[in-house]
Amino acid sequence: VMLILTLWLVAVTSEPFDDKDATALLTMNDVTAKRAVEQMKRDFVAHASHELKSPLTSIRGYAELIELGMLESTEIKDVAGKITDQTKTMTALVEDMLMLSRLEHLKDGERTEVRLDGVLRDVIGSLSMLAKKKNIVIGADIEQVVFQGDPVDMRTLFKNLIENAIRYSHENRTVEVSLKAGPASIVFVVRDHGIGIASEHRHR
Repeated sequence: VMLILTLWLVAVTSEPFDDKDATALLTMNDVTAKRAVEQMKRDFVAHASHELKSPLTSIRGYAELIELGMLESTEIKDVAGKITDQTKTMTALVEDMLMLSRLEHLKDGERTEVRLDGVLRDVIGSLSMLAKKKNIVIGADIEQVVFQGDPVDMRTLFKNLIENAIRYSHENRTVEVSLKAGPASIVFVVRDHGIGIASEHRHR
């Protein structure tokens, strides 16, 4: 593990600088975590920018097929559905980027008391149709939890994790969601039976 330190050397003396010895104060700040977060942010933005190109390319290709009249009338509906799917992918990426920006500029005074259990139940309800399409059952073990935070960000957090669990799970499986309040922490768990995350990306 590499430790990144910022060093500041400050001269402290009540006498003018001459031949006398000066007293120096050395301060050290550990910025390892800060640098790691900055690197993760750069990686995310680079990844999101790359991922936006793929749906844009697909949408442009489909649009050109329609414009040039190269599709049969029976194919247009199918292509329109594919364009809609690609726009959903782009929307999700943009929402993630906007959330990152919100978190960077969130002030303490903007946090409010949030009933996380209510927010979580609403999110599960909004994803019920997506789960139904794959015949996935969402199991919920939710306790009443009150938290000081931003309700928009908490809803986005819940939605992203549960939606990914559904999307990357095989059909006819179960996604388990739990929310519990501990003595000094809140534990939110999403467990699926999908393809998982590659080992090289888990540290993120």
